[in-house]
Amino acid sequence: MSRLYGGRWQLLNAPRLGSGGQSEVFRAKDTSGQLQGEFALKRVGSPKRHERFRREIDAIKRLSHPNIIKLIDHSALDDASTAEEKQFLVMPIAEGGDLSTPGRLALYKGSVDAVLQVAKQVAAALALAHSNAIIHRDVKPQNILFTGMGHEVWLTDFGICLIREQPRVTETPEIMGPRAFLAPELEEGGQLDVTSAADVYSLGKVIYYMVSGGIILPRERLHEEKYRKIFASGERYHLLELLLRKMVCPVENRMQDMESVIREVGKIEGWERNARLLAIGPDGLASLRETSAPFIRHCARHQRQRQCPSARSRHFG
Repeated sequence: MSRLYGGRWQLLNAPRLGSGGQSEVFRAKDTSGQLQGEFALKRVGSPKRHERFRREIDAIKRLSHPNIIKLIDHSALDDASTAEEKQFLVMPIAEGGDLSTPGRLALYKGSVDAVLQVAKQVAAALALAHSNAIIHRDVKPQNILFTGMGHEVWLTDFGICLIREQPRVTETPEIMGPRAFLAPELEEGGQLDVTSAADVYSLGKVIYYMVSGGIILPRERLHEEKYRKIFASGERYHLLELLLRKMVCPVENRMQDMESVIREVGKIEGWERNARLLAIGPDGLASLRETSAPFIRHCARHQRQRQCPSARSRHFG
């Protein structure tokens, strides 16, 4: 039997759930009997990443939210041994894969409702992180996991997040986050003490990636016809384009917080319903009364004349 992680977690003889430059993720089971089923064990491969490992655990422990991956167990934080089994964390398995999976991504191409459903959840998770002084800095499709076959998501991988009261651990000029979804203020080892606006930019790129079926928008080129033509399918697409123009743009013109993004997403979600209600709302009724008043008075006068013989004779005389 293979060695156990943390004295209880045994890797299963199954394909890896994922891998990257800094870690590998395996299926594992709890041999202690405390928990049943299968779990995801993320193993940190390099002791040089120990500080990032500590940071990821610290961030997840601070954040309790239905759209942020839960931490089930982890190795001791004070052990920076070179033995790879010394650094690990255990989380639930995202049975629906991540957003970069081709079959998953196909669900969102041209589906504004589904795209907004995912975007709102990620924005809500990031809003909580920001309220706890944590900037994710690595928002990308691979870090948006699906709990199952539906549209419910977990945001994961806080390994390069910025926790404001802690000293940074990224050595200049190392670049933060995925270049394709990276905020421009972080490029080329740029400003590291960023604000929540950096995550706003990256989420905007992810939204475009979803609605376009996997096209990665280069920098702030949404105004170019080949990138904006996907929004020519109706008013809600136009509203989504307007939102992205306020997210994927230079930081001085960008939305600065996730609460603003969530409000705008809500407006797009409810656009059709609000459009139907507009004509019978208070303002609509007042306008209708004002424009209809002359016609109503004319009809009332005509009705009185029909009921009164003398009036009728004067009217037709």
